[in-house]
Amino acid sequence: MNEDQYTNEIIIPLLRHMGFIEVIYNHGIEEFGKDVTFAEFDRLGNKKYHAAQIKVGNISGGNNKGINDLVDHITNG
Repeated sequence: MNEDQYTNEIIIPLLRHMGFIEVIYNHGIEEFGKDVTFAEFDRLGNKKYHAAQIKVGNISGGNNKGINDLVDHITNG
């Protein structure tokens, strides 16, 4: 299963089932490390936004390059 299939067939339906709203797949050059964005209302009625970066496969490898790339996307996005 590739990243696109995993996101569309598992992650997005799971987030919607969990009650999140505004679940949007942002995959592409303008995503800035945020593959999926979604929201929820907190106890006070404020909308809280979240983002997830989806990866399929082994990102650990022999060094930390994959993990460092993820951290860079999150920090700079």
